[in-house]
Amino acid sequence: MRKMKFLIVCALLVSIQMLSAQETKHTLIISFSNLEEDEGFVMLKVEDEYQKVVAKFKIPVENQHASASVKLTDGKYGVSAYHDVNGNEELDFNFIGVPTEPYGFGNDARGTFGKPDYSKTLIEVRGDTKTSFKLL
Repeated sequence: MRKMKFLIVCALLVSIQMLSAQETKHTLIISFSNLEEDEGFVMLKVEDEYQKVVAKFKIPVENQHASASVKLTDGKYGVSAYHDVNGNEELDFNFIGVPTEPYGFGNDARGTFGKPDYSKTLIEVRGDTKTSFKLL
């Protein structure tokens, strides 16, 4: 009897582990088509709803366009990017702290002075999803 209980518990644990490992991943495609320069790269960051980075990309700009795709499970993801025109892998600022390179956030969210509220940048993924936003 004791052996039978042990086997049932083991079978349940294996089943639970298999179910959690099989989370469906969907493709999120993020594109930028309003780029003013063909120089540099678009630096893209994708974070989960708790602001943990899940992906970073350095995307070459071709014909004033850039895009990337990432596999994600169902959920909400914050997306931010900037056009690194000079290729130094940093968002450049002027002497008073205003960005001098185009940047943007998911859903075209904008803040008054600084970043927008994070919840406004969240993109919901519940299947394959396409999104685009402007870098200004």
